[in-house]
Amino acid sequence: MGQQTIIDFFNELKYLFEINQYPAHSIFNLDETFVSFDQHFKCKVITEIHSKKPSVPIVPTFEHLTSVCCISANGEWPTPLLVLPLKTRPDLSCSSLNLFALAYQSNGWIDTNIYENYIQHIFIPFVQNSRILHKCPNQRYLFLVDQHSTRNSELVMKLLFDHNIDYVLLPAHSSTICQPLDLTVFGVFKMLLTKRIQSMACDGKFGELSNTEKRVRLLDAA
Repeated sequence: MGQQTIIDFFNELKYLFEINQYPAHSIFNLDETFVSFDQHFKCKVITEIHSKKPSVPIVPTFEHLTSVCCISANGEWPTPLLVLPLKTRPDLSCSSLNLFALAYQSNGWIDTNIYENYIQHIFIPFVQNSRILHKCPNQRYLFLVDQHSTRNSELVMKLLFDHNIDYVLLPAHSSTICQPLDLTVFGVFKMLLTKRIQSMACDGKFGELSNTEKRVRLLDAA
């Protein structure tokens, strides 16, 4: 990624804004973030001055979740998506599940099929309702995403084109300076989630939990 690539990207955005005059509610960014307890944390341990070196339980390794979030420049958002590392819906009595759309993939990562379903069944209906809410039936919308391999879906490109949504890919490897979600929402989310998980991990009880209980803890923390 070079300086000229970034300049060209923002020149393209400038041109689109001049042509389409996007209001804040019509500008969306989508991205994924990784959510897991499988991290190393520092815990403060207080012991007597001559005691043996204290030990801290290590959080056991288990599955992660992928959270797919989409948000507009004025703070509106369609239902977020959770990609679970499973083939079918788990038996979880967790109220947090009601806040998300769910997808299942054996490795817990988003794939092209999941991405296409999210765009077709969640994002585009949300945009259609947004046009009604903001009384702008002919307004073009802007959809910013990174260059993950799933973004090259021909189905997604056609769906967005057919619904007057401009599809703009961020320059490769530029998320740290160009990805709105990485620069704002995800930064705060990951900081708060890390603190929450660190607090939960230091109680040393995760080794006693079943996989189902671990999933519930992770969902509640997120």
